[in-house]
Amino acid sequence: MDIDLIDPARFAAGHPHAQYDWLRANAPVYWHAEPNGPGFWAVTGYDAVYEVDRDFQTYSSQPTVMLDDPPPGPPPFGDYQMMLMMDPPQHTAFRRLIREEFLPDPTMARVPRMQRLARQIVDKAIAKGRCDFVSEIAGEMPSYVIAELMGLPLEDGRELYKLTEIIHTSPSAQAEGAGAQAVFKMFEYGMGIIAEKRARPADDLATKLLNAEVEGRKLADMEFLLFFLLLVDAGGDIIARRIEYFATVDAMESAISGLIAHLRSYYSGEGLYVIEHILLLPEEAGDPFMDICVDTACTDCAAADPYTYRVTVVLPAFTGRFRDMDFRRFVEETLRQEMPAHILPRICWVNSDDMAAIEKAYRDWLAIRSGAATAGRADKIAALNRALTRAKNVYPSSGLHPCGQLEPPPFMLGRTALGSAGEPLDS
Repeated sequence: MDIDLIDPARFAAGHPHAQYDWLRANAPVYWHAEPNGPGFWAVTGYDAVYEVDRDFQTYSSQPTVMLDDPPPGPPPFGDYQMMLMMDPPQHTAFRRLIREEFLPDPTMARVPRMQRLARQIVDKAIAKGRCDFVSEIAGEMPSYVIAELMGLPLEDGRELYKLTEIIHTSPSAQAEGAGAQAVFKMFEYGMGIIAEKRARPADDLATKLLNAEVEGRKLADMEFLLFFLLLVDAGGDIIARRIEYFATVDAMESAISGLIAHLRSYYSGEGLYVIEHILLLPEEAGDPFMDICVDTACTDCAAADPYTYRVTVVLPAFTGRFRDMDFRRFVEETLRQEMPAHILPRICWVNSDDMAAIEKAYRDWLAIRSGAATAGRADKIAALNRALTRAKNVYPSSGLHPCGQLEPPPFMLGRTALGSAGEPLDS
């Protein structure tokens, strides 16, 4: 395989995935020469990338080799860096300044306001009768959200988002120096924010950043400006991408395919099954029923009518982010809020064995339901009924701790289950 990751022609039709595949299979850590540079290591294997990402003492985030290499001379912002280019502990200290703004509680507190903004944007598009979804909805919403967070007028947020579009547009597709001019305008606006928030502090992220301390000192103006640029840029550019960012339609389609492949690789394993019980009603003679309990003294928790207005949502309890109870509660709250009011959901977090049983039973049931298969109809329907009935919620385990300890115990009522044994309790 002829590996060349620096020739622009190799990227004319999108990313050279064949090269990536070969590198992952044959040389996950590959030394790549540069005709006019020192060369660099191309790291493509999962384990190696994970190691590089975690070991900042050995592998720094500071730019050294880039395609194109950064111009010689001093860094563009002097001694200051954007947070993306920092290593711990500096990165950790700066990240802590904004971390609380994006925790579940403050995020959920902003939901009603964000919903009103979303309705405002959609209503405006409906009133027009047509719209460009990417620019007028997908681009509009993140710009409004960032403006809301920073305490800026919403229309200013929209104009700032337009500047990020210019920053990320290929230089060949716009006037010379347009990107640099957009960055200058962003900083110029940021200087106005500094003056405004110092004169009239408010309950917003901009004021909090200006009043915050890192390493025992307040942020310098340039540090605030770089923070501001990062927040505005991340708020809009990642969420809404326009076709102008791609050299060709083929490149855009390749990027979309790459995104689909990424999602399939990293998130499909999480699984999510939404099963409407009404679809499980017997249709033919011999079809089994779900467990039904008509005896008032019944103790198996089955309902007299397990079908009407009921749905089961099955999620994995064993994946990384779903082990976090705060994130799990966020998912549950979102599901219940979006569920039609007349539908009663049962949200079940299952272990890998239960998930495997449900997945197999569900696939078999779909084949029966669609008419693609007929053999073993009753057994396959019964298997799905049984898998749903037996599925139990799984919670992170925790040990008991002495009541007199200073630190709060990791066990909290309603959030974790009694589980793994730790050190023996004091008698």
